[in-house]
Amino acid sequence: MILTDRDRRILKDIALSHVVSRDQILNLGYFTSRTRANTRLRELRSIGLIRVLATPFFGQNLYMATAKAQDFVGQRIGRLIASRSGSPRFVCHALAVNDVRLALVAGGARDWRFEQQLRT
Repeated sequence: MILTDRDRRILKDIALSHVVSRDQILNLGYFTSRTRANTRLRELRSIGLIRVLATPFFGQNLYMATAKAQDFVGQRIGRLIASRSGSPRFVCHALAVNDVRLALVAGGARDWRFEQQLRT
C-alpha cells in the first residue's frame, strides 16, 4: 500500500490528537463519505499504522496511532506516540478537545494548535 499525503496528514492528526473518532475524521474534511473513510482507515489499520481503541462507551471506532506510525509522522510527533495510554478519562478529554476544534473550525477558525504545541 502506498501512503498518500492525506494518509500522512491523518496519521499526524491522530498522533497529535491522541485519539480520534471516525466521525471527527470525516468532519475534519479528510473524506467526503463514511464508506471511503471506513475503507481507508481499515487499510491503515491492516498495515499497523493505527489501531482501534476497544471501548464499549462509544458507538463507533476510535483510532490511535501505533509505534509503527512514528516513521511517517516525524521524530517530534513520533515521540508522543510511545508514551500514550488509552485510559478512559484521557480518551474522553481527547475526544472533547477534538469536538472543540471542530466547533471552532465550523465557526471559521483557521489556525489550530494541539496541546503538545502549546507552551504557555
